[in-house]
Amino acid sequence: MYRIIAALVIFISSTFNAYSDENDEINKFVNIVDKATPIYLIFEKMLDANSNWPLNAKASAVTEEELGCVRSYFSKENMRSLKHEEAVSYAKKNRHKLKDDINLLDSGLAETAEEFFRATADNNSKPPVGIALKLASLDPEHMELYRLLMIDQFYSQNNGLSRSLMKFFYNSLEGCGVDIESIFKKNG
Repeated sequence: MYRIIAALVIFISSTFNAYSDENDEINKFVNIVDKATPIYLIFEKMLDANSNWPLNAKASAVTEEELGCVRSYFSKENMRSLKHEEAVSYAKKNRHKLKDDINLLDSGLAETAEEFFRATADNNSKPPVGIALKLASLDPEHMELYRLLMIDQFYSQNNGLSRSLMKFFYNSLEGCGVDIESIFKKNG
């Protein structure tokens, strides 16, 4: 009887330790991705530069509350929350290669990605040539992970970046109860 209890305790303990190690890896991965993808910096700069962004000339077609709501979708808090959810989801789906992905990120990819976002925000949404060249020189494995983690927040396999950004924009309008037709009327 004691052997069965001891075996059960050992099994439960090893299962808990494996679960704990797995969660530690997921947390490490999520923290690296969070630091490496400050996309919110680009949106913050646009929000700060133009009180009507992202609606610009069409801002007059909505109430101040609706505009504020739409702008909140592009806030640092929302962008970080979205990226966090995406990183956790990716980590859970890809547990089998999480150590390798963490090693890739730690090998300079995370630093390059963060540098890209910060420089892009500082240069009015145009990445400096040096960083663009650095990204272009990534080997295929690094580039694939970069694409998955850094771009896929707004990117779908079939639609491309601009269409996915437009979908995110539409979602912000719908989520805030904005009459989408009034935004896209030719004479309005």
